[in-house]
Amino acid sequence: MVVDSGKFGALTMRVINSLSDAQIVLKELLDWKDNQISKAKDQRGLQIKNAGDATDPADLVTLRQLKDFFPNIKKKIAAQTTAGGGAELGQGEFSFQAENVGANPGVHVAVNDFSVDITQYQRVNFCYTPTTVSSSKNLIVNIVISSDFGKTWSVLETMTVAVGSQISWPTSNPPINRTVPYSGSPPYRTLFAGDLLNFTIESGNAKGLTIKMDTKSTNA
Repeated sequence: MVVDSGKFGALTMRVINSLSDAQIVLKELLDWKDNQISKAKDQRGLQIKNAGDATDPADLVTLRQLKDFFPNIKKKIAAQTTAGGGAELGQGEFSFQAENVGANPGVHVAVNDFSVDITQYQRVNFCYTPTTVSSSKNLIVNIVISSDFGKTWSVLETMTVAVGSQISWPTSNPPINRTVPYSGSPPYRTLFAGDLLNFTIESGNAKGLTIKMDTKSTNA
């Protein structure tokens, strides 16, 4: 009688009555050993009971540690800092980039809509081009938003880069100094978690375009 590992690591008893039985047991033991030292071990269905918290960078973490970590992730998202639009502590930023944009009214430029991850509030929206707009018409850009999973869209803000210019804002009033969008009036639309964002080119063309949407975590 011999004890072997079984196919799933559980101990089983097998009676050896012949050479064939012995060969089967040896094969199962060798297969079990190969599985234990394999770097591509299939762990489906495996549950580790009474696991301790991770202490080494390569350790697996427990559910308890993950729950403690989630609030820190949210704090990092809310406090992300970007140089382009002057986003500060407690603020975030959405950014769209495209090359060789041209007038195509009402047609979304970004292939994939951007989904708002956490509810936040508008601070300022603006856009700029790497070279001056040289077309005969101003570059007019609409930021569009949907709150029903893309079924209907509305214009969040319209931005204009004039012919001969590269920026959508007045040089005397840069985005870093703004606390509210350049157009519209309070109350400004809240960007709710799950809202979709995109943009369209209503007029003009440009060899490259960057759109920035700076947000804040409170509606102050």
